[in-house]
Amino acid sequence: MPAFDLRPIDAAEALGLRRALLPGSEAHPGDEHEDRRHVGVFKGEQLVGVGTAHPQPMPGGLHAGAWRIRGLAVEHGHRGRGLGTLLLQDLFDHATSLGGTLAWALVPPEAAGFFIRHRFDGSAIDDRMRLMSVAIRPTTRSWAI
Repeated sequence: MPAFDLRPIDAAEALGLRRALLPGSEAHPGDEHEDRRHVGVFKGEQLVGVGTAHPQPMPGGLHAGAWRIRGLAVEHGHRGRGLGTLLLQDLFDHATSLGGTLAWALVPPEAAGFFIRHRFDGSAIDDRMRLMSVAIRPTTRSWAI
């Protein structure tokens, strides 16, 4: 597997790739939240994947410690290599380091399988979106990318 580097990025970098990979993506208030995390995965200097997390109550939920996952995307030519999992684990680690205990996302049907593989559960809001969530805790790894 080629070498990939996972590192924090700024909101503008996240939004640029997010817009390219997720049509209709826009900036949102969570992009500038003081505790937010934007993370990117790079192949050399090329940004090939992004993800964002910030504290936000889940719709209809009373769960304290909820964090929203947004804009999780990997370029088509780099999918299937575990990069989405690395991004998601990094976002979980960040959230749990700040007291997060639940991650949630609004997920289009075509991405639901990825989230289900990562223990998310939820139900359809309409034919375009599912509300999915998972309890989170810090991850421990004995490997690196």
